[in-house]
Amino acid sequence: MTGDTLGIGELARRTGVPVRTIRFYCDEGVLEPVRSAGGHRRFDGAAIDRLTLVRRLRGLGLGLRPITDVLAGRCSLDEAVAAERTAVDRELATLNWRRSVLRAVSEAAPADRAARLELLSAVQDGYSAHETLVRLWRPMTTGPTHPTRPACSWTSAPRSPRPSRRRPRWWRTRSWCCWRRTPGWRST
Repeated sequence: MTGDTLGIGELARRTGVPVRTIRFYCDEGVLEPVRSAGGHRRFDGAAIDRLTLVRRLRGLGLGLRPITDVLAGRCSLDEAVAAERTAVDRELATLNWRRSVLRAVSEAAPADRAARLELLSAVQDGYSAHETLVRLWRPMTTGPTHPTRPACSWTSAPRSPRPSRRRPRWWRTRSWCCWRRTPGWRST
């Protein structure tokens, strides 16, 4: 240590971060060293706290870009962590979709495996499967309906049937769609 600055070896010893990684962080702008008269990297005491924060954020899986954004003040720590959590949730959903597809193919009857594999491999993940189904069903379920046809209302959770003596209702429930007879609808 010279004066009130640390050499790269001393910084590595105090933080447990390899010298090579500290050099990389300097090249990427994460750490800002000052150069000595001989051209050596020198760091102030705040570099220890900064490097400790970088190490903790890397341990959470954050990439170098979000870390530099947090350190530069372009985004808050909460925003960076929330964005990483969203990315992890998406990855988990993709992995769950892959596991479900693999299970569906392996549990299919041998004669049906090829057809099921073809069908399931056409969709990359659960999100694109949802979007494909929405694009397929939306034109069929929106817009004006004929008064003698059942109405479809999209719900996040199906409503439970309420018995009524005045108007009989017939309910058919699915997790994403609730079909009911419109008032005045008569079957023939």
